[in-house]
Amino acid sequence: MVRWLGETKKRILKLILVAPWKIPKKNDKYQREFYEYKIDRDIKKRVNEIIMFTSDDEGEDGKKSLEIFHKALDGKIIELKGHGHYTMGDMGTEEFPELLKEILK
Repeated sequence: MVRWLGETKKRILKLILVAPWKIPKKNDKYQREFYEYKIDRDIKKRVNEIIMFTSDDEGEDGKKSLEIFHKALDGKIIELKGHGHYTMGDMGTEEFPELLKEILK
């Protein structure tokens, strides 16, 4: 979504990133092509609200990725306990009321 917003210069009301990722595996050409792009810092001028979800038990590269996005885009960070990388395996549920709350605000 961030890449698309940077390339299209679209305006949106709200951008919500859940466990955003920016770090490719070292020797994976396809991941490098997907993750290695310059974040358009002007996105924050075209979006009314930016929210990023992370977890206290997110992995090291996930925390670094969040830092990269937050440095470029600012926005509000919501850190929840025990959600890992927000996968079914990490969360143990499909329920995500905190996300729904932010969407409906």
